[in-house]
Amino acid sequence: MTLTMPDSLDRTSALRALEALRNGVPNRYAVRAFGTTQPRAVDAFEQLLAGLTSPSGPATVEGLLLSADFGVGKSHTLRLLEQLALREGYVVSEVVVSKETPLHDPTRLFQAAVRNARIPDTRGEFVVNLANKSKAKGHAFNEFMDWALRGQPHQIVEASALLFERVTNPDDTRAIVDYWAGEKIALADVRRMMKETGIDAKAFDLKQIKQADMAPIRFELVSRLVRAAGYKGWIILFDEVELVARYSVLQRAKAYAQLTRWLGAVPNQSIPGIGAVATISGDYALFALDDRDLVQIPEKLREKGDESSLAMLSLAEAGMHRIKSKALALDEPNGQTLAAAVERLTGIYATAYGITPNVNPSTMNSSEFRDMRAYVRRWVNEWDLRRLHPDAELDTEFEEITTSYEEDKDLQTETPEED
Repeated sequence: MTLTMPDSLDRTSALRALEALRNGVPNRYAVRAFGTTQPRAVDAFEQLLAGLTSPSGPATVEGLLLSADFGVGKSHTLRLLEQLALREGYVVSEVVVSKETPLHDPTRLFQAAVRNARIPDTRGEFVVNLANKSKAKGHAFNEFMDWALRGQPHQIVEASALLFERVTNPDDTRAIVDYWAGEKIALADVRRMMKETGIDAKAFDLKQIKQADMAPIRFELVSRLVRAAGYKGWIILFDEVELVARYSVLQRAKAYAQLTRWLGAVPNQSIPGIGAVATISGDYALFALDDRDLVQIPEKLREKGDESSLAMLSLAEAGMHRIKSKALALDEPNGQTLAAAVERLTGIYATAYGITPNVNPSTMNSSEFRDMRAYVRRWVNEWDLRRLHPDAELDTEFEEITTSYEEDKDLQTETPEED
């Protein structure tokens, strides 16, 4: 067993990688230097990427759900998948599920995805960069315009695309691009721009669209703008999905429905051109779904009984069953992966400090911990102590971290009418 995608590195990069590995918080230096011991996840991700690349236009693909206990390597694996996607010419956004970015709120998910997006070899504002590059791409830009003019239902979006082609005032161009990126645009400004560019505003039913209704349109608009700018697709990485368990019951239902859409768990629900990868704790189904959400959510939504609640129930159940039966479980450490990991780690340490550390055989017991993070942090910390205090006696203590699946009112923002 070898590590997937380790890079050669200089001393500065090795020091940065070790700092991240020492603290258990992966960064791009740690991922590039250390690689990963999760080849099945990498293979599944490469299949996802291949599915997005279609000569006929943006394709819909089934997303990837990775499950593992704390420390096995979910976040580290996401960092590695991000680097792979960027290398292959995809745009990547990371969305960490949190109080500020709840999984059930597509508007805030869109804002986070735009804010955290990375473009290969490019810096600056995400949608602005895409828009600037797209105009020079000929056929690819024409495909984007064809969708904006004929493939989506909102005439204000159609008008914005026409104006983007025609306006020459930089402030007007920026207002349009900001609208695509999630900001509001005044209808008076749209009508003014249409008049100045010779477009008959009376031919359009111009009206503002609710932010929640605009979020799916904006996701697809930006995914198509990604291709128009010459990139292969948009990858969105959702980390810490297990936080969903702490929402209220209706928020959990909405979150599972959103997860269904992102992972393509039912046909015609995912967004063309976007590939989603999500991580969740390994025991989530046992503690959050069985005997709780698989019972409470159907009861709650059937009790409400309206058409939208029953439609949400169908999607929520699909999302819960996806978690329960189709998550890809990351591999826990074994003798082969530990040997490969410690070999790579000693090389990084030698590059950083000019000395090759000795590995204590007692730290290579694969039955001691279930998470790779514990082994890596122990090795690095013990090597540090031997380097700095060679006569010190080493005694490493570990504390198990557990995930809570209890509801937390601090994470709940529903109004009383929604309860």
